[in-house]
Amino acid sequence: MDDEWFHYNDTDVGYEINTKINGSGHNSHFSINDQSERKLFLVEVPDRTANTLLSIISTHVLPGSTIITDCFRSYHNLGHLYNHLTVNHSETFRDPITGACTNTVEGTCHALKLKIAPRNRKNSVDEEGNIIESTIDDFLAEFQWRRRHQDDL
Repeated sequence: MDDEWFHYNDTDVGYEINTKINGSGHNSHFSINDQSERKLFLVEVPDRTANTLLSIISTHVLPGSTIITDCFRSYHNLGHLYNHLTVNHSETFRDPITGACTNTVEGTCHALKLKIAPRNRKNSVDEEGNIIESTIDDFLAEFQWRRRHQDDL
């Protein structure tokens, strides 16, 4: 399980814009990979707070399931309902004791970023910063469908 922030490089201005959806029209997504069945769930999220991510996780992951995450603070309360394994990426990419590794979901997020052109990683917003058109949902749905049916294509 991982979250990924899409970066949109605004070449007219020449700097990278923060990608949180905070009225700026930028996107982020949250990924859940079921490694045993090759299932994938992607959802656009407004922020990375514990309440937001825990709500998504509890909706889509059965209690008692094993969840592997990095050590991001929003995931700290997962151990109450789940078998929560963590990987401290500042030290290693695979936990030496548990063998926990987030490479599968990290690779999925990387593949998703390769499939979605930077120009499509930004929502259309009105003057108040409200999202009026979300272009990312179509790309997330197509990516999930292709991943699920890749053996049939």
